[in-house]
Amino acid sequence: MRTIARILRAGLPALVLSLALIQGASAYKVVFVVENGAPYPLRWGEAELSDPAEYKWPEWGTTYAPGAVGVQIGAILGIYIDWEGGPKMEWQITGSTLVSNLTSAMYWSEGLDPHGWHNPDKDKPNGIHWFPEPVPGFIEWATLTGDVITGQPPMGPMGAGKKSELFVILDNPKIPMTPAWVTLLRYSCKWARYRRDQSFQSFQSYWDAETSNENDARQRITFGLFAQKTGQPLNGGFDYFPWDDSWIKWNSSRNGYDYHLKDVLDQWEPGGIIYGDCMDVSVMNAYAFCTVGLSSHRTRQLTENQTPFNTNPICGIGDDPYWIFNYDPYPLNFHSVTVKAGQTFSQTTRLWDATAAQWEDLLGNDYRFPPAYRVPGQDFWRQRAYWRTVLGPDVLGLVSGVLEPDEPIRAGWFKEPGDPVEADWIPGATTLPINP
Repeated sequence: MRTIARILRAGLPALVLSLALIQGASAYKVVFVVENGAPYPLRWGEAELSDPAEYKWPEWGTTYAPGAVGVQIGAILGIYIDWEGGPKMEWQITGSTLVSNLTSAMYWSEGLDPHGWHNPDKDKPNGIHWFPEPVPGFIEWATLTGDVITGQPPMGPMGAGKKSELFVILDNPKIPMTPAWVTLLRYSCKWARYRRDQSFQSFQSYWDAETSNENDARQRITFGLFAQKTGQPLNGGFDYFPWDDSWIKWNSSRNGYDYHLKDVLDQWEPGGIIYGDCMDVSVMNAYAFCTVGLSSHRTRQLTENQTPFNTNPICGIGDDPYWIFNYDPYPLNFHSVTVKAGQTFSQTTRLWDATAAQWEDLLGNDYRFPPAYRVPGQDFWRQRAYWRTVLGPDVLGLVSGVLEPDEPIRAGWFKEPGDPVEADWIPGATTLPINP
């Protein structure tokens, strides 16, 4: 019934609907399986979890109602048939193709099942069809198409064609993205494949990097989120405006904050560019980290004695960081960055800041991107150095002025129920509208 409802909502012609139901009416479903593991749980990101239709089971969808599945990099992926109490028959695959949604790469293409007719019982020999190659060994967003037939020829029925999005990620998604949102995974997998222009002279976006470890994933997702406004495929993005109403609102019914993630992604999908402040961006960065299986991340709000401060000239998300006139100083009360969850407050904390690019790194070299990578010859961007680094006559990092404090403190204005007074923080993601 969920499939029929989804087709009706899509507004497909009645004739196409009738054909889909006739061709796909057999009482079975094609289910994904992973050798020595299991597919990761996903959700659509279209309704609250109280709606059973929000969950995405690891089923190979159809061309009329595509599915989605998440697996670990390099996994051996297969399918079997769940007969759902109906008659069991031998079956085989008529072909399958796995193609990247970000590049022209084709990872496999197979024809009529080389394994012959499969046993209808998945637990018996030849009960599972294993695809001809492992999935990519790096983060990827791809589409798997194909079909299966059941029964001995010329018996059928033949399916309506199978189609599912395949999300290849580092590990199982982490809190608060469990299950991970399909609508966000498309973006986070894209950002993880971000590659900046090799000449380092122009703000070009390429989506063909092969990311297979946590450090590269954090760097590229941060860069990719910052560059999202200019990048294809997938549209939309943030424009930095630090005094705008945030996409984060207080939810009195649960005594905590909500991040209206569906509202943001719904605006992005048709190409909308929306205002966002450092809270919106740092939370989105943390969510993206968690969807691809990095350890849980939160946001940290940094300030100076709870009083306003001035930044060095920075380039806000949505602008070209190679254009010097896009760099401006901002008066801020605090600034929000992304950090790993579970850390004590320390000036050596590693952080990622997708909100704003800096013209120079902490050694005075040309940088022109958001803080997110290993500074040449030194270490990752860490809290104290990121906040303010004096290098000869220059004051580098976020905060300007030689008279400003060297070390930030943590603002304790944002917390979830049960958090200590001052804590790193992440709001809950919601599909509810920000203005119901």
